[in-house]
Amino acid sequence: MEQPKIIVSAAADQDLEAMLKEVNDGFDSGRVKKAQLASWIITYFRQSAFSKQMENIRAEHFDQVAHLKNIIKRIEAANESNEKVELEKLLNPLLGKSSMRQSSKAVKVEAKKENS
Repeated sequence: MEQPKIIVSAAADQDLEAMLKEVNDGFDSGRVKKAQLASWIITYFRQSAFSKQMENIRAEHFDQVAHLKNIIKRIEAANESNEKVELEKLLNPLLGKSSMRQSSKAVKVEAKKENS
């Protein structure tokens, strides 16, 4: 049976390696492999913390361009069905009026503009 594969960032891989070393140091009754530890962490996180962290995950991956594209799609759909759109509400995440934080991409873009 083929096992699914995932790719993680270099920083996440270093963290996983550090955790693997800690788990196996002094553990004389077996050996935990990297894939086993990653699987355990994912399953545990899903069961105990995922729903509590979903807003933080979304905030960390908030993409202003994707959000703007979605606003355009909603406005177009509303126009076709003669519905009203609360544009201010849709723009709130871009204006910092919601719990969404700017993504690191957005911060980098703004930092580049400031340095120009």
